[in-house]
Amino acid sequence: MYRQLEHSADLRFELENDSFEGVFQDFADLLFSLCQPTLADEILVKTYEVIAKSFDDTVFDVVNDWIYTIYGQGFFPFRCYLNSGILRCTFKRISVMNGIEIKALTYHDLRFKEEAGKIKAKVVFDV
Repeated sequence: MYRQLEHSADLRFELENDSFEGVFQDFADLLFSLCQPTLADEILVKTYEVIAKSFDDTVFDVVNDWIYTIYGQGFFPFRCYLNSGILRCTFKRISVMNGIEIKALTYHDLRFKEEAGKIKAKVVFDV
């Protein structure tokens, strides 16, 4: 689940999920809703090591790699699976981008915390 929050610049969102895997899928879904790509069938798979003790840094690195993959390689993150500390992401070839351009996930207020069985964070994208 995610919802947009007011921010003086860029785009700020609050994320909340039951699992680390779900957090990554929320990011993929959020990017999809912002960028509104039309996707083709061609697939690319990338894997990332996820380290729980530095989850903030891992998310920052992974999501910014996704943004590079979107604009630099023409593939969009579609599905994410986390197993034994390895995140496996399936990307699909982009046919057309219909939404806004995302430049980066910023470090501004990027902190994940567990609260009442949920993983929560506020995140800011540079657009």
